[in-house]
Amino acid sequence: MNTLPVPVRQQKTEIATPPQATLSRDQIDLLKRTICRKGTDDELRLFVSQCNRSGLDPFTGQIYASFRWDNDLKREVMKAQTGIEGLRLIAARTGLYEGTEGPLWCGKDGKLVELWLEDTVPVAAIAKVYRNGHKVPTAGKVLWKEFAQYKKDGTLTAMWAKMPVNQLGKCAEAQALRKAFPQELGGFYIPEEIRAEIQGDLVEQPAAQPNEKRPRAQ
Repeated sequence: MNTLPVPVRQQKTEIATPPQATLSRDQIDLLKRTICRKGTDDELRLFVSQCNRSGLDPFTGQIYASFRWDNDLKREVMKAQTGIEGLRLIAARTGLYEGTEGPLWCGKDGKLVELWLEDTVPVAAIAKVYRNGHKVPTAGKVLWKEFAQYKKDGTLTAMWAKMPVNQLGKCAEAQALRKAFPQELGGFYIPEEIRAEIQGDLVEQPAAQPNEKRPRAQ
């Protein structure tokens, strides 16, 4: 019996190099006077390096300097952050990004759904990123109890209270993107991923309550 040949997925033989920006001296001076004015000289140099490496524009908000209190240093420390759109852009510029599946959410039963319609918050979320040349997609899996952000009074922070499903989904996608593109995205985290102990103005999350009612926007 004749059989049809199995199609072979086309793979790229060369890794595309994303465009890198080079900030001018005037732009660096402007950063020091404005966006990074609270940072040290070393923090400024690190931030400029991350801007150049990522090709993201700090003057349009693609990448920004975030200042958070460090309990060990007893001062605010500057860290480069970007939104989920920035991670997607860096991945797309490689020429190897082939899209994202999900995110999907689940409750305690472990059943994944494309749209979370329950009155309770999801227990976990998963997203998969496809990269050319990889045989299988890269998955990002996150738990509500590990990522939900709370204020000192024990209530959820504004965006986690208003859009809990969206926030958890972005954490899953960001993790998947970093795993698929470790060289390009290593060290880049979105605000939704930053744990309480890093944020400084937050506290450790209370015990997980998967069946708690979905918070309403204030």
